[in-house]
Amino acid sequence: MKKRKLLVSLLLTLIVVNKMSAQDEMTLKQCVDLGLNNNLTIKKSGLEIDKSKQKEWEVISAAFPQITPMVTLNDNLILATSLIPGVIVGKSGYIPVRFGTQYNISAGVNTSITLDYSTLFLAHKASAETRNLAELNKEKIEQQVAYNIAVAYYNIQMANEQRKITEENLKKTDALVATTKVQYENGIVKKMDYQRLLVNQNNLTTELQNNTNNYLYYFLALKFQMGIPLDSSIAVNQNIEQLKIEESTAGASANNIDLKIFDQQKILNDLNIKQTWAGYYPRLTANASYLVQSYQNDNIAFKYWYGNSVVGGTLSFPIFDGLTKKFKVDQLKIQQSQLELDHKYASENIKLSIINATNKLKFNQVDLQGQDSNRKMAEEIYSASLEQYKEGISTLSDLLNMEFSMKEAQTRYLQALVRVKQAELELLYNNGNIQSLTK
Repeated sequence: MKKRKLLVSLLLTLIVVNKMSAQDEMTLKQCVDLGLNNNLTIKKSGLEIDKSKQKEWEVISAAFPQITPMVTLNDNLILATSLIPGVIVGKSGYIPVRFGTQYNISAGVNTSITLDYSTLFLAHKASAETRNLAELNKEKIEQQVAYNIAVAYYNIQMANEQRKITEENLKKTDALVATTKVQYENGIVKKMDYQRLLVNQNNLTTELQNNTNNYLYYFLALKFQMGIPLDSSIAVNQNIEQLKIEESTAGASANNIDLKIFDQQKILNDLNIKQTWAGYYPRLTANASYLVQSYQNDNIAFKYWYGNSVVGGTLSFPIFDGLTKKFKVDQLKIQQSQLELDHKYASENIKLSIINATNKLKFNQVDLQGQDSNRKMAEEIYSASLEQYKEGISTLSDLLNMEFSMKEAQTRYLQALVRVKQAELELLYNNGNIQSLTK
C-alpha cells in the first residue's frame, strides 16, 4: 500500500515535470535578463536612486528665493498701558496712557535668499555623489541577483541530471526485478535474493521522488530570484554548458563592485569634511518684505491701509563654536583612514578569492574529466555484470556491488560538475563580470 502511494505521488510529480519540460526552454541569459527587470529587490534599489535624485533637487531649491506670504489679524482686548512724563501736559509725575486700536490687520510677503553659494555647491555635489553611490548599490544588487539566478539555474540542471540517471537505473532495476520474479517463481532464484532486489527497487523509487522534489524546489528558487509568480510555469535549457571566462585575472579585481563602492564612500566622506569646514565661512543672507496694515477701533471694516517695505541683508561670521566642527572633522578623517584600510583589505581579499577560484576551476575541470570517464566505465561494467547475471555466470551479490560502484561513480561525477559550475560563478562574481551572463 505504501509503495502504491509512493508510485502514484511519483507519477503525478513526473506529469508536472514533463509538462514543464514541454514548454519553450529558457536559456540562462533569458532568465537573468528577466530577473534583472522583475526582481523586487532591484526595483527597490531603483526607487532609492529616484529618492536620491529628489534629494538633489531639494538641495538646489535652497538656492532659490524663499517667498512667504502672511496675513495677521489681532483683536487687542486690553490695550497695553504706557507711562509718559506729565510735564508734556503741564502735570507732575507720569500719566498712564494707552496707544493703538482694538483691531489691526497686516498682510504682506517676505522674501529671503541665501547668497552662500560655496556651501550650496558642496551640498549639491554631495547629493550627486550620494546618487552615484545608490547606483553602485543597485549594480551590486543586480550582480547578486544574477549570481543567485545562475546558482538556481544550474541547480535545476544538476537535479535534472540526477533525476535522469536515477530514472535510467530504476528502469534497469525494474527489468531485473521482472526477470528475477519469474526465476524466483520457478525456483531458480532464492527468495532472499529476490527480496534484496525489491528493497533496491524501493530505494531507487524513493530516490527518484526526492530527486524530482529537489528539481521542483529549485524551480521555485529560480522563479523567486527572477521576481515572477511562484505559480507560473517555466522550463530551462537542460544542456549544461561551460561558461566563457577570461584566463587572465591580472587587474580583474578592479572591476569588483565592492571596491567601487568603497571608492565612492571615500569621495562622500571627503565632501563631508569640506562641508564641515564650510561651516566656518561667512554667511550672507538677503531679505525683502512688503506689508500693508490697517487699524480700527469700533469695527473691522479696515477702510484705510498703510504700506511698509523693507530691504536688507545679514552677514554672519561664525568665530568660535567650542571647536565642535574641528572635532567632527577629526572624526571624519579617522573614518577616511578606516575606509582606505577597508578598501585595501577588500582588494587583497578579492585577489585571493580570484586566485583560489581560478585554481579550483582548473582542478575541478580536470577532476570532472576523470570522474566522467570513471562514470562511463562503471556504467559499462554494470551493464556487462547485468548480462552475466542474466546468463547465470555471476551472482546477485556481484551485480549489486557493481551497481553500488556505478551509483557512487555517478554521484562523484555530478559532485565534480557542481564544483566546476560553482568555481565558474565565483570567478565571474569576484572579477566583477557576473553580468556577462546577459551577453
